Amino acid sequence: MGGVTGFSLQEFLTQRMRNKIGTEMQLTSLGKNDIEIEYNDLLEVRLVKSRLHLISENGSLTANFPGGYAIKIKPMLADLFETKFTTEESLRAAEAAEKENEKRQHPGSDRGKFSRR
Repeated sequence: MGGVTGFSLQEFLTQRMRNKIGTEMQLTSLGKNDIEIEYNDLLEVRLVKSRLHLISENGSLTANFPGGYAIKIKPMLADLFETKFTTEESLRAAEAAEKENEKRQHPGSDRGKFSRR
């Protein structure tokens, strides 16, 4: 009997929290402990694995998401933040392109071009 009572109480409290979110409009209004970052203050929005980094003029904020969720929100973040949005893959691609450009600008040394005696 104790397990059923505990489960019922847990479900009641969970539903009460869900109702509170809707009635107090907690998803659309700022509360006393919420953080607000103006869009114009954002310098970069970076998604690395399951972490979202918001980098602004005043500091940075990191949010962790459950595994697999980052893949789902990636297209929405790209549409929302456009040029400010980068991912781990795009950073690595940019670094690879830079290294390739450096190789083209600085050809390899003469090592191995002369025969040894």
